[in-house]
Amino acid sequence: MIIWCLGYRIDKLSNFVNKDLKNKVLHTFSLIYDHLILCTFIFICIVLIILFIYKGLGTYKFTFNEKEYTDGTSRSVNYVAAINRIINLYILILTKYWIYYFLVLLFFNNVRYDYLSERSIEINSGLGILKILILISYILKSIFILKIPIDRTTFRINREKLELRYIILNEKNRYLIVKPSYREKTIYYVVEKEMINGSDDSFEIINRSENWDEIVYHFDYLCNKRDNM
Repeated sequence: MIIWCLGYRIDKLSNFVNKDLKNKVLHTFSLIYDHLILCTFIFICIVLIILFIYKGLGTYKFTFNEKEYTDGTSRSVNYVAAINRIINLYILILTKYWIYYFLVLLFFNNVRYDYLSERSIEINSGLGILKILILISYILKSIFILKIPIDRTTFRINREKLELRYIILNEKNRYLIVKPSYREKTIYYVVEKEMINGSDDSFEIINRSENWDEIVYHFDYLCNKRDNM
């Protein structure tokens, strides 16, 4: 896109492609992107029809019950899943597939909307501007947003955060085994209550690991050691 904005004719790279083939590809894409308003109307109608059939007429009562299979999966009729898939397809047409359309225009026709009406050209140009703005926002995020793995940089947990964001799995003496409530990968902590200014609202992280057996062994060792003191 940057090269095209600078005025370079990228479409010359596709001179070896048959002209009739180019026109057929461009015309095929135009069948959708010259009728985006109609496509939007059709998608909305399909969603409303599904809602009417399943909710208005109550036909969900006559669908087959959930079935379980030996591969560990189950299958059932779910109108919500159908609506989500239809909406996702519509979003793909406006995002991912539109990018393919733009690349075809770029390499085959130097971004000339030959098969689109004036109204459709305005709509597709607006989609292009929207995607440029989204791209700029992603670039700014990648530059300015700092992402830090907190599991490796956290050394203490206060009581409020412990109660809100962690699950206590075991507790004995002054030691606890906890894990974060929400993580893609489960990680366990052995923490010890700290007395700071007469308050035990702070917990020091003694060990952290994704290995449950390691954490249990360390926890038992610390508890037994304290019992024998």
